[in-house]
Amino acid sequence: MTDAPTAIEPLLARLCGGQITDRDYVGYFMNGCGEELVFAQRRDEKTARLWHSDADWLMFLVGDHSIRLDGPMDGMITEPFPSSV
Repeated sequence: MTDAPTAIEPLLARLCGGQITDRDYVGYFMNGCGEELVFAQRRDEKTARLWHSDADWLMFLVGDHSIRLDGPMDGMITEPFPSSV
């Protein structure tokens, strides 16, 4: 395995307008509503960046305390579970 950037990294950077480099772990996700999300975290950094198409591709910082199991958090982007779950 190599640390060289893949072809998808520049495409996702153009999609969300964010700065994504070969130092980032990058993820892409499309939710059940067709909204696109791009996640990028630099190696050895405690926070990551998240862009969401339904939020006009604004960047949100994500850290250890951004996800809570006891309820919604202000500013947190959540995806409701389908009613069949």
